[in-house]
Parts: sequence; C-alpha cells; structure tokens
Amino acid sequence: MVATRSSAGKDEKVVASKKPQSAEKKVKKREFNMKEEFPITNGILTFILLALIPWLFVSVLPKNSQDVTFAILLVAGVVGIQTCEFVGEIVGTYLTLGPLSGAPWNNPLKVNPKSKRRSKQMVKFKSQTWQLVCHAVMGALEWYVIQQSVSTSTGPTFLDEPSRMTLKLEENHPLVETVYILQMAIWIITGIFHVFFLEQNSDYLVMLGHHVATVALLGLSFQHNYVRFGICVLFVHDVSDVVIDLLKIFNYLDLSDLRCAFLVEICFVTNLWSWAYTRLWILPKYIIYEAGYKGWTCALALWKADGNETKANELIVQEQSCYYPDTNLNLKIMSQGLQDARSRGGSDPVTSILISGTIAMALLFVLVCMHMYWYALFLRLAKRIIETGGDTHEAGAEEYEGDDDDDEEVKED
Repeated sequence: MVATRSSAGKDEKVVASKKPQSAEKKVKKREFNMKEEFPITNGILTFILLALIPWLFVSVLPKNSQDVTFAILLVAGVVGIQTCEFVGEIVGTYLTLGPLSGAPWNNPLKVNPKSKRRSKQMVKFKSQTWQLVCHAVMGALEWYVIQQSVSTSTGPTFLDEPSRMTLKLEENHPLVETVYILQMAIWIITGIFHVFFLEQNSDYLVMLGHHVATVALLGLSFQHNYVRFGICVLFVHDVSDVVIDLLKIFNYLDLSDLRCAFLVEICFVTNLWSWAYTRLWILPKYIIYEAGYKGWTCALALWKADGNETKANELIVQEQSCYYPDTNLNLKIMSQGLQDARSRGGSDPVTSILISGTIAMALLFVLVCMHMYWYALFLRLAKRIIETGGDTHEAGAEEYEGDDDDDEEVKED
C-alpha cells in the first residue's frame, strides 16, 4: 500500500508494510502497561529503589573503600551487561537468520537484516542472555562460598544444620564481601533497567517490588553481618532463575515441540519443580524458619531480658518450642550476636539486633509471598498452554509477555 504526500513541492512516498487480510482480522494480543495503570505504586517503588542507592553508599558501605568498590562494580556491571547483550544479539541473529530461518520457525526473533530497528523479540532475547550469565555466574560463586563456609562443620550441606548459617563458628569466607557488594551493584542495575529500559510484563510491579525488597535485604544483612545467612538466600534465588532464563530464551527461539526435542516444555516442567523446591520449600522451611526465625527468637529473648544472657536463657528454657532444641546453641547465637553488634559500636546493640532481624524477616516473608504469586502465574501459564494445544508463544503472550507484534515500519523513498 503506497500513499503520497507533498513536502517542499516534492512528493514523498510513504511505504507501509501491507499485511494479509487474515492478519487484519487477527485479534490483537493483550498488552501490559503497568506504569500507566498504577502510576502511584510505580512512582513510590521507583523512588524507594533510587533512594536505596545513597543509603548503600552512606550507611552500608562507608568503610575500607567499600563504597569505591561498589561504584566501580556499578560501572563494570553496566559494561558487562552491554557486552553480554552485544554477544547475545550476534548469537541470536545467527540463529534466527541461519538454522531457524526456515519453516517451521520462520525467523523467530523477527530480525530484518536491512533495517537497523530491533524487534521486540530480539530486545527480550538480548535481555535474557545477560540475565542468564549473571544468574549462572553468581549462583556458582555463592555455591562455592557456602561449601567453604560449612566445610569445617559436620553436615555435607547447610540444610543439615541451617543454624550454621546464623552462627559465626568461623570467619566469613574472603569472597563473601565481594559477592555481596557485587550483588548490590547487580540488583541496583537490574532494577534501573527494569524501570527505564526493559519491556513491561504482567508482573512488572511485583518484579519492581522484588528488586526493592532484595536491595534492602542486601544492605541490611551486610550492615548487620548477616552475610552467611544472606548468601543462602541469594543462592536459592540465582540457581532457580537459571532455569527460567533458559525457558524464556528457548521460548523466544520457538524451540518447542518434537522438532526441538521439547526444549521449552522440558524447561517449563523443570521450572515448576525447581521453583517449588527452592523458593517454596528450602527458602521458607530451612533458611527463613530454621536459620532466620529461630535465630531471631533468640534476639527477642535477649531483648525481653534487657540484654541479660542469663535471664534470656531462662526464657528460652520456659518456651523451648520457639528455639533450637540445643540450649547451648541458643546461647551461642545470643552471645555471638551481641558481641558482633557491640563491635559495630552501636549504643543499643540488643535493640539494633532485634529491629534489624524483624525487618529482615518481614522482607523475606514479602519475598515468599511474591514467589507464591509467580508460581500461581506458572500454573496459569500451564493451563493456558493446555488450552491452546501446546502453543507456548500464545500462552506467554496472553498471561505474561503481552503482544510481541512490532508496529509497522514506515520508510520514506
């Protein structure tokens, strides 16, 4: 379809892509624009996210050049993301114009070699590649740190005795501080990208809230030296995110059905299992309850006893069901926590421990609620896939991704 218009005495042709008649009758997929639908909520969460940045610099990382390290890692993180996206676009272009260019895939990333304009599919694919690299690298680092942290204890994993992640039985591994500061930088960067650059999905506001809660948890746990506990929380998140990253990448490339060995379907089923096991079982049961909540009850007993460890121990004996069965373990947690708080120079270490622990537990509870929301979303996706006869693209567009159809290109001759 060609239209002409006059400009400075000359006719210019505006060429628009003509779609088949069947496409005109096609019902447009659902679009998500949570920023416009919930502007106040989006504004508040965005403000909190940005306000956390000076808090990290001023209150959390003020000593031993930690703030300088954080600033360097922020810059390095942006460079790393851009590098991953550059490589991801090269790989994606090769795949979509090469092995996946013909039927039945038909250029799934919708790359046009003659146009500099990137499709929505390519933008999402590039974004997912750097997230995959980030989650895989950080998950491996966190697993290494966890293994080193429990290597001198009895059990083979932290699940055998979760209290070991609360106790400071040995010095923190040298990599703990590096991993923590790197994670702070990554979550700030991904939060900013989420708000200002990435495509909006149906879970935009939930994901933004997740970024805010995670950054707050990272800063709080680093400030109060709950880093061994925090490393376990980070690991559970990163290792489960790897499966989701692969699922999205395979879905963007349309690697589903028998023709591609059911890669999308296998990742989807694996994600249902891994998410339930890591985020809905290990995180709330072992990390939050066994390591976090029971350690927090020791702080509560110490606060009720006005910092007197002997009186706190009497409270623990009276209410044994709220604490660890081993009384000596509860005493160690109180004693070491109090000693650690005093070493930071706080005027009221007992209250400091209790308040910081209470906020941490509340934020972790919020994260678990978000995980339950996402798992419900996965189940809706599964239902939608069944209803559409196994069409993962259609299900994703309706329940999560929204419309991926690019606007018509307008070129001038």
